[in-house]
This record gives sequence, C-alpha cells and structure tokens, in this order.
Amino acid sequence: MTGAITCIECGKKSMRLVQDRYVSDVKHDGRTYRVDIPLLEHYRCDDCPMSLVLTDAADEAVGWELRRMAKLLLPQQIRDIRKKFGLSQKQLAELLGIGEATLCRWETGTQIQQRAFDKMLRAFLNVPAFQQYLHDAIGVGS
Repeated sequence: MTGAITCIECGKKSMRLVQDRYVSDVKHDGRTYRVDIPLLEHYRCDDCPMSLVLTDAADEAVGWELRRMAKLLLPQQIRDIRKKFGLSQKQLAELLGIGEATLCRWETGTQIQQRAFDKMLRAFLNVPAFQQYLHDAIGVGS
C-alpha cells in the first residue's frame, strides 16, 4: 500500500505513507508506557497531522518496543520455554490456566501477555518446585 488512504477523521483520501518518529502512550495491564520509536513507517494524514494508521509492520514494532519497556518475554522466548519442557501449547495453556488460543497469540506476538503470566512463565522456567507444583496441581505433562 503506497497510495493515499482515507482519513477516518476528515474523510479525505489524504493519508500518506511516511517514515518518521512515532511517540505514543500505550496502556497495557494497568500501566502506561511511553513508546518512542525514532523511525517508523506509518500512514499520516496531510490535513489532520494527529491522525495516523499503523501498518502491520509498524504495529508489530510498537508491540516489540512495549514488551522491551515492560520487560516482558518476547514471543520466541515463550515458545522456547514451552519447547524446552517438551509441552504442547495445549499442555502449557492448561498448566497456566489459560486458553490454548491465548498461548498461541502470545507465541505469535499478536497478543501481549500480562505481567502476572510473564512472571508465572519465568517461574516455570527457573523454579523446579514451581514446575512440579503445577504438574501436581493440574496433572498435565507429568
């Protein structure tokens, strides 16, 4: 998509693909993070400079920066934890008490996990007694 698209604010076909600094306050899990990316490709309206639309790649970049700022595990790290213990998505989801589709979204990066689940994943990785507790309590993957 390199042509102009219609602005949702003014209704004109005046949104153009630009590369410039992106700064936004992003709320996640009850906290607000200032995401500041020096160079991000996105659509901005010629007539409404505050109106912008993120491309899929830009949305992904914002998600990665938010994870970095919030000190959350990245999607690949979550997948690596699951694979390290030889668990399917269904098994790990059951251990964590979440839906399999939720875990899938965390692993693909389409959803960002809450801090509590991030801590739970880190404990599962690093605390054998916690792993055993979950296995005993849930009876999955033992």
